[in-house]
Amino acid sequence: MSVANDAQWQQFCERTGVEAAPQFATNEDRMANMDMLTQAIESKFADMIAKEVEACLEGTDVAASAVMGIMESLTDPHLLEWEMVIEVNDPKIGPMDDVTVLGLEKCIKISP
Repeated sequence: MSVANDAQWQQFCERTGVEAAPQFATNEDRMANMDMLTQAIESKFADMIAKEVEACLEGTDVAASAVMGIMESLTDPHLLEWEMVIEVNDPKIGPMDDVTVLGLEKCIKISP
C-alpha cells in the first residue's frame, strides 16, 4: 500500500475504517507518528488476507497490491498468458521453470 497525499489518506480511512485522527492529518504528521500509524493500520488488517485489503481499496487512488511469491508468479494466469514464464531444459538439472522480467533476460530459476 502507498498513500501518497492527504486526499488519498482520506480515501484510505473512509474505505478501511482506520481513524482519520488529528495526529495523522498530514503526511508530515503521519511520518512523525509512524509507529502509532503502523499499529492502527495493522490492527485493522490483522484478520484480513491481502486480496481482501486490495478489494477494500479498489476504485480509490491508493496503490495497493500483494507482492507475489515465486511460486505464485509461476502460476499467475496473466504472466502465463504474456509468456513470461517458460520451461527450460537444463542439461544437468533437467526441466525447470524460468521467469522473465518484461520479456527481458531470464532472471529467476526454480528447479522442480
